[in-house]
Amino acid sequence: MWSVPPYSVMDVAFSDDLAKSIKEYFQEMIGSVPKFGTVWEVFSVYIRGIAIAKQAGDLKSLCNRLALLEQEIAQLEREHLATEDKQFLGQIHEKLIEFNDIAQSEVQHMGKYAPAHV
Repeated sequence: MWSVPPYSVMDVAFSDDLAKSIKEYFQEMIGSVPKFGTVWEVFSVYIRGIAIAKQAGDLKSLCNRLALLEQEIAQLEREHLATEDKQFLGQIHEKLIEFNDIAQSEVQHMGKYAPAHV
């Protein structure tokens, strides 16, 4: 059985959007479909689609942020090699720390809700 991931509903903006979508869905569907069971079955698919789209959007955003940081690091490395200016080393170090922090927090976030196999 599928359910909305707990970390998704902990996101206040997502929870608000989800509540609005649920309200709109039932306002639209109740009375327009003769059987409530049909409304309920379609609702579960509708909510799953919203949650999957949210997760996909979050993952794409994360990947874009990491890719941008990789490009910035590569550019700073090229500039450092071309000029041998040590100021670039500090900037490279800062970008690497930022990249590592983002990646590490995402791994911790994913691990927090991963099923435990003991």
